[in-house]
Amino acid sequence: MDPQKTSLMFKALSDEMRVKFIMELMDGEKCACDLLKNLHLTQPALSHHAHILCASGLVETKRIGRWTHFALNQQN
Repeated sequence: MDPQKTSLMFKALSDEMRVKFIMELMDGEKCACDLLKNLHLTQPALSHHAHILCASGLVETKRIGRWTHFALNQQN
């Protein structure tokens, strides 16, 4: 396991909101619109947390229409 990648994963999980984000995805892919509602976040806050989780490799995204959908990265 790469120490740098592992460090990024721990950094991503060191925030309570990002852990909640991960927990929301444990039962499957979610649209950003659902995450905004369920996590009670603003769009900029959701984008901030999503960026860190994606950079760590824990979460992946895909665009469907005008919305971004998030899912746990099954490769990790």
